[in-house]
Amino acid sequence: MPRCTADVSEYIKIRRYVMTLILRAGNKKVLLPSIQELSERFAVSRPTVCKAMSTLTDQGYVIGKRGLGSYTNPEKRPIVFDNTGHFQHQTIIGIITGDGMLVHYDCYLALILSELLKAAASLPSLVHLVPISSTDTVQICRTIENEQLDGLVCHQPSQKIFQTVRKMYEQGFPVAVGEYPEDFPASVRLDYENVGYLCGKKLLAEKRYNVAYCLNLPPWDAPLNGLRRAFHEAGRTFSENLVFNNIETYLDDLRKLVRFGAPLDAVYCTFSNTYSIGDLMAKENPDISKRCLIIESALSAPPAIPFRRILYDAPYQKYGTELISCLKLQMKKQNVSPVKIPLIIKTTT
Repeated sequence: MPRCTADVSEYIKIRRYVMTLILRAGNKKVLLPSIQELSERFAVSRPTVCKAMSTLTDQGYVIGKRGLGSYTNPEKRPIVFDNTGHFQHQTIIGIITGDGMLVHYDCYLALILSELLKAAASLPSLVHLVPISSTDTVQICRTIENEQLDGLVCHQPSQKIFQTVRKMYEQGFPVAVGEYPEDFPASVRLDYENVGYLCGKKLLAEKRYNVAYCLNLPPWDAPLNGLRRAFHEAGRTFSENLVFNNIETYLDDLRKLVRFGAPLDAVYCTFSNTYSIGDLMAKENPDISKRCLIIESALSAPPAIPFRRILYDAPYQKYGTELISCLKLQMKKQNVSPVKIPLIIKTTT
């Protein structure tokens, strides 16, 4: 294995490419691109490619034939079975989350990823978690192409990722995009805006007009338009001064409101779980739980706090299934259309 960090990184990219070629080739030997071609494909120096190919040869994945080039070794082909125990064909689905460079997955992202993996496996298919290492759209496209995929799923992609996969979709490559704000034919969204609207209707029915909203930043801002729409339809002015926009200061801003007794009928939490919000509010004003309601995701909600709550929950399994179904339709050359999935709302006492 190359010692230099840069060499190791490029070795891994080349290794992924060769391993997939071996899988795709089945029982055949496939001629690999030349050193120069691989150098251009991965945008690395020839010596780096030579080191990578030497290591892969030593490990038995590549067979070098003097004067003829390097070939994949079919004996190194992985044996892959589907969930029924039968030999699986090599359909490969790629998954990208966010900008493709995530290191940490919170409970939400981990749950999304697990449902996507289960849904993809049920096709059946193999799954590549596509590692993106650049914000340049050309490099992103090249990385995806090197994965040799049959389809690609992106959850909450960054703008650069979305720009890249949109072009791929327009060229006929199967792509499914989840939780992205722009309109896109092959998209699936959890209908957070409608949750905001329905919660707004509940608040208005209880005459709760002073609503603090945390946090007005993508992707946590989706319910806010629904809240505003509900208030507008009812002829009520929505308190824009209670909408928090700064991820670093919103807790302090909320603390000040509670401490100085500002009118506060509800707090809509889209970013933080209520271990911090509820504790913060009760600490500043122990009596606030008697009059203030908290709206939050059931996924991150603590089991019990002294506040009345409206909880919303998303059918994450359906979300994963719909994204993979979108890919499946495209792989069958069928048309797709955007899908919105409703969420479940319940009130606690």
